Amino acid sequence: MRTFKEALSEIEAEAKNSKAMKVLSALKPRLKDHPLVLYGAGRLGGVFLDICRELGIEVARFCDRSVTDEYEGIEVIDPQTLKSRFPNAFVVVSSSTHNYNDEICGILRRLDFPPERIIPCPVDYPCFDSLRRFSTRHLDGYAWAYDFFEDERSKQLVLDKLRLVLCSRPLATNTQSACYYEEGFIPPLASTEIFVDVGAYIGDTAEDFIGRFQKAGRQQQDCRVHAFEPDAVNYAQAVRRLSRYTNVKITQKGLWSTETELVFTPNADDGQQSSFVAGSATGEKYRVPVTSLDAYFRDEAEGKLPTFIKMDIEGAEKEALLGAVEIIRQNKPRLAICAYHNLEDIYELPRTILAIRKDYRFALRQHDPGYWNTVLYAV
Repeated sequence: MRTFKEALSEIEAEAKNSKAMKVLSALKPRLKDHPLVLYGAGRLGGVFLDICRELGIEVARFCDRSVTDEYEGIEVIDPQTLKSRFPNAFVVVSSSTHNYNDEICGILRRLDFPPERIIPCPVDYPCFDSLRRFSTRHLDGYAWAYDFFEDERSKQLVLDKLRLVLCSRPLATNTQSACYYEEGFIPPLASTEIFVDVGAYIGDTAEDFIGRFQKAGRQQQDCRVHAFEPDAVNYAQAVRRLSRYTNVKITQKGLWSTETELVFTPNADDGQQSSFVAGSATGEKYRVPVTSLDAYFRDEAEGKLPTFIKMDIEGAEKEALLGAVEIIRQNKPRLAICAYHNLEDIYELPRTILAIRKDYRFALRQHDPGYWNTVLYAV
């Protein structure tokens, strides 16, 4: 078996041939008489700045409509200033989100930048990172995860996540099992179940659980479903979808480590995802109540505590686990936790669970190709 260090050396070599590296390398000879501007003063803009510096390319300015002053020590200008001061610039779009990439390209065209000097974002996944930044923040955690997971598929997925982040290479599935129900790892459903659906969206995963419970020969009344969905539109659809089930309780709250209120933002790019916890750059923000599972189940008898918890809550999974410490300690529910929203999820989430109980077994599975639906299982 290769060591993490040996595998990392191969991945670093591959990163030098990433699409972003190739695009910026090819652009370098054309910059002799043109300045380079990065449009998007956010994390990805900083990543491209790292690559430019590695290639010996000078970045003249960042351009952004919402960020002012400077970013990474470089002045940030607005689009009109870009047009007046740098009309002959090459502009690289530093936003991998398709809607924003297209919007920025449209802005540049309206500012009369010719198509050959507009470089669409050269990465496909928002988690793309430079080796320098990734090493500073996450490399030790990925080395820990590689050594921590026991099975080969989980270990390989840690390396594949590295290739996704550093090379923008999409993930391949490493399981044929349905999402949240890894066969051979998640035990068969018991005669009674208390299922907690954290990030219920429109109620499809709750309904799927009930169907699986009945297919296993169980009676519907022998399972209970507690579903949480903070987004008002998704919540309304979930209520309509699940209204025929008497064993489902839907709560219009988010899950967190404590009971409070947080600012949430609907996902402006893909209405099929749940709400983002505060931190999204765009979109209409609003305050919603959040609770913890420990608070929600505080007055329940032991036999009514969760036996199976699924979470897909756009990066709030760690906080929600910290809000379920007593439940996890007392009842050891099976856990299916999405681990793809944050770069640190594949090491921070198992560490969080281990700090609560040390007798869980873990596996990491990729249920869909691309970027989404990496699930951490703990039983």
